[in-house]
Amino acid sequence: MHRLAFLLFVFGAAYSATLPVEEPEYVIRFRGHVKEAEEKYGPDDPKVAARLRELGWIFYRIGRFKDAEPLFRRALTIHESKYGAEDVQAAVVLVDLANVLFSTGRFQEAETLYLRAIRIQERTPRVYVDDIAKSMARVAAINRATGRTKEAEVWYRKTLKALEDAYGAKDSKLASPLNGLAEMLFELERIDEAESLFRRAIENYEAAIARGKKLTEFMAVYHLNLGLLLCSKGAYAQAEPLFLQAEPHFRKFIESHTKVNGDTNFEATDDLDRLAKVLFLTGRFSEAEPLLRRSLALRQQFSEPNDSRIACCQFNLAALLWVTDHKDEAKKLLRSSLELIRHSFGKEHPQTRLLEKLLEQWQRKD
Repeated sequence: MHRLAFLLFVFGAAYSATLPVEEPEYVIRFRGHVKEAEEKYGPDDPKVAARLRELGWIFYRIGRFKDAEPLFRRALTIHESKYGAEDVQAAVVLVDLANVLFSTGRFQEAETLYLRAIRIQERTPRVYVDDIAKSMARVAAINRATGRTKEAEVWYRKTLKALEDAYGAKDSKLASPLNGLAEMLFELERIDEAESLFRRAIENYEAAIARGKKLTEFMAVYHLNLGLLLCSKGAYAQAEPLFLQAEPHFRKFIESHTKVNGDTNFEATDDLDRLAKVLFLTGRFSEAEPLLRRSLALRQQFSEPNDSRIACCQFNLAALLWVTDHKDEAKKLLRSSLELIRHSFGKEHPQTRLLEKLLEQWQRKD
């Protein structure tokens, strides 16, 4: 099981999900805000752009990326026309649009926009240090997702330096890039370095929580990740308490996401995957399977067809099905995952070779 724990981490990043036919009331309300602003100020006023961004963020948060994208593009056009393409107002909307592109796997377009926003905001770094760091971390994540791990590590470390310079080495703001870098190092089997960074992220968050900050969601993620790493080393006794600490938080987050747009809320996908990993590694396979199927269906519905995160979901489900003796479906999913990983990362990437080796083992064992 310890090797599967590693594989579940690496590839983590027949359910049918359909969007509701009728618009939720809050969407109708915010559409009304856009219309009111257009009538009052004209279609090209920055106040209209602000309303477009509000509506765009609502769609983004519930996973309706195709609805969010044209709103952000129109808001960007308004800001660029009013303030110029290099103005900081435009940079904020560049990030909005880049976030949509990132979430749908259009990494090259997203990276271009993030880099452009960073360049603009770095002119006043003290004002925009948090925004710059978030964009840097996304650039790192794009490099990681496309197999450019050396470049990704550089960007993660640039993010950490920017935040350390602004807030100090023990601030909770460093925890997210620490975790991102640790995840990638774990994927590259640089286990000791990864463990040190995971523990540092947790320490930073524990200190912030002790000061009264409410940061339980990300703490649960960091506990899960450290637990997966410990499992990969065979340290199950140390890992299990971390999983049990994280589990109720993931259940709470999924319930919260489901209240908005029901089972079709794309925001739930990450927490579905995380809870499923906890259930898988604690032997509750029958509870984990429907969560993985739901997450996979949502990613297939909302993401680009070649998004490598679909491959992660396929692998997670394949691993569970293999363990529960549904070997034909497991191999089918693993082959599909391998094809996507090969397409995204190339034939020589470690993840590609890892999946090829695993598929060979499964074929021999069956």
